[in-house]
Amino acid sequence: MKKDIVTMFFNAGYEILLRTNPKELLVNTSQPLRFKVFVLSLILSLNYANAYELKFDKHFETFLNPNTLNTHISVQSEANKESDVSLSLQKFNAFFKKIKKLKLSKGRLNISPRYEYSKEKTVCKGYEGTLSYSIKAKNAKDMSEFISGFYAYKNKVAPKVKTQISNVTWQIGKKTYERKVDQLRIKALLWAKSYMKDLQKSLGAKCSLKLANFDPSPRYTPNYRMMSYEKKFSSNTQIVPMQNEQSISIHPNFVMECK
Repeated sequence: MKKDIVTMFFNAGYEILLRTNPKELLVNTSQPLRFKVFVLSLILSLNYANAYELKFDKHFETFLNPNTLNTHISVQSEANKESDVSLSLQKFNAFFKKIKKLKLSKGRLNISPRYEYSKEKTVCKGYEGTLSYSIKAKNAKDMSEFISGFYAYKNKVAPKVKTQISNVTWQIGKKTYERKVDQLRIKALLWAKSYMKDLQKSLGAKCSLKLANFDPSPRYTPNYRMMSYEKKFSSNTQIVPMQNEQSISIHPNFVMECK
């Protein structure tokens, strides 16, 4: 026998409205949780006599302060002779090698001829080279001191050389990030276990968790400052972005079966 509407209240605080079509459920939730939880869908389908499959997804989120500053620095030099370009870049490379408080990686030095096409001929007009590094710091003070020292050195030994520092970014360290993601996944599984017990009481049925599908790539967006300091840098320049809390979240899908 069909019923127009059957209203059921779960102990977890969810209101389920079952309409004439038993395959559709509307879910409203108002109960606050420690982590933001949004139930986007809850679908009830009849598989066979007295067996129900519930499919739903939830959002779990946590916040923490990032602990690593990252940036990318490049130096560009041009000259008529290849040796002059090389000498200029080697001076900067020697400066980078002396840095102790920061971690430098992905160092790259490239020099190539600069050609121009004139009077149906390709003519070499000199050479250009680029030296670049990725840099990491544990705190804003070390990064600020490095950038200030770098531009002081540049203005002293090679004021005409082009330089750029971009994508100054606060990020969460890999180990810290992986630990937080694991904690969120455990929290999601514990929630599913607790919800399954509430479901059994509300329906008077035996329920089991058939599937827990987690995102392959949890959501995480670092704060960054994309900026070239070539013309904008000064002693009053805010070199690094604020160390604000950042969000890590997962959005698992669950499938439960009740009989």
